[in-house]
Amino acid sequence: MRVLPGENIPSDGLVVAGETAVDESMLTGEPVPVGKKPGDAVAAGTMNQSGVIAMRAPRTGQDTTVAQIIALVEEAQTRKAPVQQLADRVAGYFAYGVMALAALTFGFWYFVGTQIWPHVLMPTMGHHQLIHQTPLLLSLKLAIAVLVVACPCALGLATPTAILVGTGLGAQRGILIKGGDVLELVHQLDLVAFDKTGTLTTGKPTVTDYLPIGTGYDRQSLLKIAAAVETGSNHPLAQAITQAAIAQNLPIPKAQNFQTAPGLGVSAQVNGQLVLLGTREWLIKYEIDVKNLEEIVHSWAELGKMVVYLAVEGKVAGLIAVRDEPRPDAKRTVAQLRQMGLKVKMLTGDREKQHSRSPDPSE
Repeated sequence: MRVLPGENIPSDGLVVAGETAVDESMLTGEPVPVGKKPGDAVAAGTMNQSGVIAMRAPRTGQDTTVAQIIALVEEAQTRKAPVQQLADRVAGYFAYGVMALAALTFGFWYFVGTQIWPHVLMPTMGHHQLIHQTPLLLSLKLAIAVLVVACPCALGLATPTAILVGTGLGAQRGILIKGGDVLELVHQLDLVAFDKTGTLTTGKPTVTDYLPIGTGYDRQSLLKIAAAVETGSNHPLAQAITQAAIAQNLPIPKAQNFQTAPGLGVSAQVNGQLVLLGTREWLIKYEIDVKNLEEIVHSWAELGKMVVYLAVEGKVAGLIAVRDEPRPDAKRTVAQLRQMGLKVKMLTGDREKQHSRSPDPSE
């Protein structure tokens, strides 16, 4: 199959020709697209962003990753909690016991009770007329009363109803619970692990710093040129740089002759000059020296920032730092969980050098 830019990958498969960047956020939550080349795996439902690829699909239908996720969710919804299994087992015996008790009640009053206490058969007034009791009518009334009061079905319904209400209230607050057995174990929690991107953070990269290198450009000129190059890309980092320039009301010059290298960067002609914007490897590919920038790049990486290099006519013109900012309520949420006596950890797919120290979700 051939997949064009902007189209969703139709099925799980392998890339056999072409290179591109694929937005896998629907599976991983990571906003930065992943570069794909021949031999790499792609998943159904993810979006092809930049290049045309040809792919082979050995798995289709129920064998795809998305279909398996759906099947897991459906299975989780039908799983019973251990306490519900116990209630169902007890309710089975209880129902037989109640029916036996109702039968004994009927037999006692029909054969014995009305003989010992004959006054219970005295006529009673109802709806302006006398109702004559018979041993059969009285015995049936008392047997039915035992069934109604005991209500054996209530025991079997109480637990699933409580689980349904609990999971429903959790869903209203954005908490999805896999099943009743998981809900039953929640009171034993002593540690909460958060995914970082899109959970503790907004999931949308934003520009935090931009630093001109040399005397050729100031901060605003650097951002304008970078935004001009990124207008030809729909990469999340490109959108972050473009939005930063728009927020400062900077006039963005026109660019032409766009070229994109998936996973590396983009190039374009701006004001008659060749501008490169992307990773360190992207500039090294054009034999541009970036060794004297290692200290600055390392200090930004320690703060969890992604660094974008900008070069004009074969020379480094500046650096731009982009970071996925924390959600406004993340610090308060983590603090509340710690007050409850829970340990809090963070899971992230960042490079090791982005977290040279142990990450603290409250920061």
